[in-house]
Amino acid sequence: NNDNNNDNNNDNNNDDDENRKRLRDQQEKREFEERLRMKDDEKTKKYDNDRGKSNKNNAADNKEEVDEDEEEVERGLVPDLRKVSRQEYLKKRELQKLEELKEQIADDEKIYEYSGRPLTEKQKKDLEYKKKTLALAEAQLRNVEESKQEVYQ
Repeated sequence: NNDNNNDNNNDNNNDDDENRKRLRDQQEKREFEERLRMKDDEKTKKYDNDRGKSNKNNAADNKEEVDEDEEEVERGLVPDLRKVSRQEYLKKRELQKLEELKEQIADDEKIYEYSGRPLTEKQKKDLEYKKKTLALAEAQLRNVEESKQEVYQ
């Protein structure tokens, strides 16, 4: 009988603990929601003040908030700007490398022409490889440009 009472008491204690935890969690949730609402209201007020009312007190108070917002925007834009910058760099680099390859082929042909000696098998293969690489790269560039034009039309 005594054991039965102890088990019941333990069950009641566990239920009480569970209820306290649940109530505390609910209270924390309500407090969190209230903080979010207040923060949202502050941003809405700031937005309204920035749009129309421009008195000196609000301007001074909002300057810090605007600086923080600008920093957030910059942090968000920096990765995008880096991507765009990287893409532009790669386009320029690709064109630069193609020009270098053209010049190298022209130089090799002039050197072989002026040397007066026949090309070795290795030199022929190397020159053909460079020409083929150049032709493929230029064809790929044309295909990309044609694809872009088709998309925009």
